Parts: sequence; C-alpha cells; structure tokens
Amino acid sequence: MSEPKRIIDATIEELKYELLQEIKQELANLVQKIKPKPQTVWLTRDEASERLGVTKQTLHNWNVSGKLKAHKQGGVVRYKLADVQSFYK
Repeated sequence: MSEPKRIIDATIEELKYELLQEIKQELANLVQKIKPKPQTVWLTRDEASERLGVTKQTLHNWNVSGKLKAHKQGGVVRYKLADVQSFYK
C-alpha cells in the first residue's frame, strides 16, 4: 500500500472520491498479479522443420549459429512456436 495521505479540510465527497481512487488502483494492481500468463506453445523438430520448409539438419545448424534457438526438454529438442512464426519476419 502507498503512504497514508493526510487530508485536511476535506468534504465527505472529497474523501469518498480519494478512497474510490485508492480502491481502483489496488484492484488494478491485484488484477495484474493474478492475470494468467500466456502459455508457451512448443513444436517438435519435425513440426518446426515442416512449418519453415527446411530439414532438421538446417534447424540444427540454425541453433548452433544462434539464428533459431532450440530448447531441450527432458532430452527432447523443442522450438517455441512464437520463434518459428517470427523467424522470417
């Protein structure tokens, strides 16, 4: 919470307004905290090579050179769908 504010000579309406503004801000902060994070969609090497129209060896070469990063998950190579989709952009 923010630092308490001192309000001197405020009307009831002004106090209500200030309180409402504080509540709105706190609710907005809470919504941001609980908002679900987008799920990462993963592609296999076969799926990534098919989408890009290249061989799996080319995917490997691109990973080694840093052009398209591969990720190992439990010993299996995967590519992020977002990375594959934006590769030629």
